[in-house]
Amino acid sequence: MYSAKMMAVCRRYVRTDFEAEDVFHDAFLKVFTNLAQYKGEVPLEAWIRRIVVNTSITHYHKFKKEREQVDIEVAYDEAPQTNELVENLDAEEIIQVVKTLPDGYRQVFNMYVIEGYNHQEIGNILGIAEGTSKSQLHKARELLKMKLNHLFALADAK
Repeated sequence: MYSAKMMAVCRRYVRTDFEAEDVFHDAFLKVFTNLAQYKGEVPLEAWIRRIVVNTSITHYHKFKKEREQVDIEVAYDEAPQTNELVENLDAEEIIQVVKTLPDGYRQVFNMYVIEGYNHQEIGNILGIAEGTSKSQLHKARELLKMKLNHLFALADAK
Protein backbone atom coordinates (compact mmCIF):
# COMPACT_ATOMS: atom_id res chain seq x y z
CA MET A 1 0.00 0.00 0.00
CA TYR A 2 2.84 2.41 0.85
CA SER A 3 5.56 0.99 -1.37
CA ALA A 4 5.32 3.48 -4.25
CA LYS A 5 5.31 6.52 -1.94
CA MET A 6 8.18 5.22 0.15
CA MET A 7 10.23 4.27 -2.90
CA ALA A 8 9.80 7.86 -4.08
CA VAL A 9 11.15 9.03 -0.71
CA CYS A 10 14.17 6.73 -1.08
CA ARG A 11 14.86 8.04 -4.59
CA ARG A 12 14.95 11.62 -3.30
CA TYR A 13 17.73 10.82 -0.85
CA VAL A 14 20.05 8.70 -3.00
CA ARG A 15 21.56 9.10 -6.43
CA THR A 16 20.73 5.78 -8.12
CA ASP A 17 17.74 3.48 -8.39
CA PHE A 18 19.93 0.62 -7.16
CA GLU A 19 20.69 2.53 -3.94
CA ALA A 20 17.01 3.44 -3.60
CA GLU A 21 16.01 -0.21 -3.81
CA ASP A 22 18.63 -1.11 -1.22
CA VAL A 23 17.43 1.60 1.20
CA PHE A 24 13.80 0.69 0.53
CA HIS A 25 14.49 -2.95 1.38
CA ASP A 26 16.36 -2.05 4.59
CA ALA A 27 13.63 0.39 5.64
CA PHE A 28 10.81 -2.08 5.20
CA LEU A 29 12.76 -4.73 7.08
CA LYS A 30 12.86 -2.24 9.95
CA VAL A 31 9.15 -1.50 9.55
CA PHE A 32 8.17 -5.16 9.72
CA THR A 33 10.63 -5.92 12.51
CA ASN A 34 9.35 -3.02 14.63
CA LEU A 35 5.67 -3.13 13.72
CA ALA A 36 4.78 -4.19 17.27
CA GLN A 37 6.27 -0.91 18.51
CA TYR A 38 3.84 1.15 16.42
CA LYS A 39 1.48 2.74 18.94
CA GLY A 40 -0.91 4.49 16.56
CA GLU A 41 0.01 7.96 17.90
CA VAL A 42 0.72 9.13 14.34
CA PRO A 43 -0.69 7.84 11.06
CA LEU A 44 0.98 4.63 9.89
CA GLU A 45 2.22 6.32 6.73
CA ALA A 46 4.00 9.03 8.74
CA TRP A 47 5.58 6.38 10.98
CA ILE A 48 6.82 4.42 7.96
CA ARG A 49 8.03 7.60 6.22
CA ARG A 50 10.14 8.52 9.25
CA ILE A 51 11.76 5.07 9.18
CA VAL A 52 12.43 5.41 5.44
CA VAL A 53 13.96 8.89 5.85
CA ASN A 54 16.13 7.77 8.78
CA THR A 55 17.24 4.65 6.89
CA SER A 56 18.14 6.83 3.88
CA ILE A 57 20.23 9.11 6.08
CA THR A 58 21.90 6.15 7.79
CA HIS A 59 22.70 4.71 4.35
CA TYR A 60 24.30 8.01 3.35
CA HIS A 61 26.49 8.11 6.47
CA LYS A 62 27.44 4.45 6.08
CA PHE A 63 28.73 4.99 2.54
CA LYS A 64 29.87 8.60 2.91
CA LYS A 65 33.56 7.67 2.86
CA GLU A 66 33.12 5.93 -0.49
CA ARG A 67 31.48 8.95 -2.12
CA GLU A 68 33.59 11.49 -3.86
CA GLN A 69 33.17 15.08 -2.78
CA VAL A 70 31.66 17.21 -5.51
CA ASP A 71 32.69 20.82 -5.91
CA ILE A 72 29.81 23.25 -6.54
CA GLU A 73 31.12 24.12 -10.02
CA VAL A 74 31.33 20.43 -10.91
CA ALA A 75 27.80 19.89 -9.63
CA TYR A 76 26.62 22.76 -11.81
CA ASP A 77 28.29 21.23 -14.85
CA GLU A 78 26.56 17.89 -14.15
CA ALA A 79 23.07 19.38 -14.51
CA PRO A 80 20.96 17.54 -17.07
CA GLN A 81 21.62 19.02 -20.49
CA THR A 82 18.34 18.18 -22.24
CA ASN A 83 15.77 20.67 -23.47
CA GLU A 84 12.93 18.22 -22.83
CA LEU A 85 13.25 18.87 -19.09
CA VAL A 86 12.45 22.52 -19.56
CA GLU A 87 9.59 22.08 -22.01
CA ASN A 88 7.37 20.08 -19.66
CA LEU A 89 8.78 20.29 -16.15
CA ASP A 90 6.95 17.98 -13.80
CA ALA A 91 7.68 16.66 -10.33
CA GLU A 92 9.81 13.76 -11.55
CA GLU A 93 11.99 16.06 -13.64
CA ILE A 94 12.45 18.48 -10.78
CA ILE A 95 13.46 15.56 -8.57
CA GLN A 96 16.07 14.62 -11.17
CA VAL A 97 17.55 18.12 -10.90
CA VAL A 98 17.44 17.88 -7.09
CA LYS A 99 19.36 14.59 -7.34
CA THR A 100 22.27 16.46 -8.92
CA LEU A 101 22.75 18.56 -5.77
CA PRO A 102 25.71 17.71 -3.57
CA ASP A 103 24.70 15.20 -0.88
CA GLY A 104 24.53 17.61 2.06
CA TYR A 105 22.46 20.14 0.14
CA ARG A 106 20.12 17.42 -1.15
CA GLN A 107 19.53 15.90 2.28
CA VAL A 108 18.70 19.19 3.95
CA PHE A 109 16.54 20.31 1.00
CA ASN A 110 14.56 17.06 1.05
CA MET A 111 14.12 17.06 4.81
CA TYR A 112 13.06 20.70 5.02
CA VAL A 113 11.08 21.27 1.83
CA ILE A 114 9.59 17.85 1.20
CA GLU A 115 9.48 16.07 4.56
CA GLY A 116 8.68 19.16 6.65
CA TYR A 117 11.41 18.90 9.27
CA ASN A 118 12.55 22.12 10.91
CA HIS A 119 16.22 23.13 11.05
CA GLN A 120 16.67 22.02 14.65
CA GLU A 121 15.32 18.54 13.83
CA ILE A 122 17.50 18.33 10.73
CA GLY A 123 20.54 19.34 12.75
CA ASN A 124 19.82 16.68 15.36
CA ILE A 125 19.23 13.93 12.79
CA LEU A 126 22.24 14.77 10.63
CA GLY A 127 24.54 15.73 13.48
CA ILE A 128 25.06 19.30 12.22
CA ALA A 129 24.42 22.72 13.68
CA GLU A 130 21.07 24.36 13.08
CA GLY A 131 22.86 27.21 11.29
CA THR A 132 24.58 24.71 9.01
CA SER A 133 21.18 23.30 8.09
CA LYS A 134 19.92 26.80 7.23
CA SER A 135 23.05 27.51 5.20
CA GLN A 136 22.82 24.20 3.32
CA LEU A 137 19.16 24.90 2.48
CA HIS A 138 19.99 28.38 1.22
CA LYS A 139 22.84 27.06 -0.92
CA ALA A 140 20.66 24.22 -2.22
CA ARG A 141 17.95 26.67 -3.29
CA GLU A 142 20.47 28.94 -4.99
CA LEU A 143 22.07 26.06 -6.84
CA LEU A 144 18.66 24.76 -7.90
CA LYS A 145 17.72 28.21 -9.22
CA MET A 146 20.99 28.35 -11.13
CA LYS A 147 20.47 24.88 -12.62
CA LEU A 148 16.86 25.56 -13.58
CA ASN A 149 17.81 28.92 -15.10
CA HIS A 150 20.49 27.12 -17.07
CA LEU A 151 17.90 24.63 -18.34
CA PHE A 152 15.54 27.45 -19.31
CA ALA A 153 18.39 29.25 -21.09
CA LEU A 154 19.09 26.09 -23.08
CA ALA A 155 15.45 25.89 -24.08
CA ASP A 156 15.37 29.56 -25.08
CA ALA A 157 18.51 29.16 -27.21
CA LYS A 158 16.85 26.38 -29.20
